Amino acid sequence: MHPTLASLDPDLKHRLLAYLEARIEKWKNLPDGTPLQEVFVLLQAQERVRPTYREGEPRLPLTPEEFAEGRMPPGPGRPEARPKPPPPPVELAQALREAHHLVLLGEPGAGKTTILQYLALTFARAARARLQGDAPPAPTP
Repeated sequence: MHPTLASLDPDLKHRLLAYLEARIEKWKNLPDGTPLQEVFVLLQAQERVRPTYREGEPRLPLTPEEFAEGRMPPGPGRPEARPKPPPPPVELAQALREAHHLVLLGEPGAGKTTILQYLALTFARAARARLQGDAPPAPTP
């Protein structure tokens, strides 16, 4: 068990476990009562490439990265620069480990709230297992 967890006051540990149990009980099912674990499909994350300009705005000089890549600014006689394709998707667990910031984007009903519920459930279960002394150091969604 983690040294900090081993030194927790027993009453605090009991209350923390009770809190985690309550959260797990609340988050384990969808609003209609369907178990989340049975219906949730883990999504992939994809980095969103930020455009260097916005449509309709005046074009700024090339960034150092664009210049280093040999891009030419659009202009008379020059074709529009084609954006690079986005990087390939990665598993959500990898994105959670590697990213400093994440943003969930999607249409209404796409599953943004459900994925947050799933992540909360996963982390709560891992925290409960760590407090009970029988878990790996980090959860894997």
